[in-house]
Amino acid sequence: MKTKFATAFTVLAWLGNWWLILWINFAAELSLLMHLVAIPVLLLSTAFGVGKLLEQRQARHRRTLRVKSQAQPTPARVQLNTRARLQH
Repeated sequence: MKTKFATAFTVLAWLGNWWLILWINFAAELSLLMHLVAIPVLLLSTAFGVGKLLEQRQARHRRTLRVKSQAQPTPARVQLNTRARLQH
């Protein structure tokens, strides 16, 4: 639940930033250079943010896979075979 809230908050903050910068960009009388700089900055920051979200999601997925693989019990016949080999 906590991660869903954090992701939703991140997306809302991102949308708010896009709205604010685009509104300032086109509502205010800015130079052409500002128009040419604002959009690439938004795109780069968006790409960086998406990369961070995907990185966190993949790390969380790897962690759950690791825990599941460690939780599987060893079959009894494998345990018996291991003990038999150790005694010989």
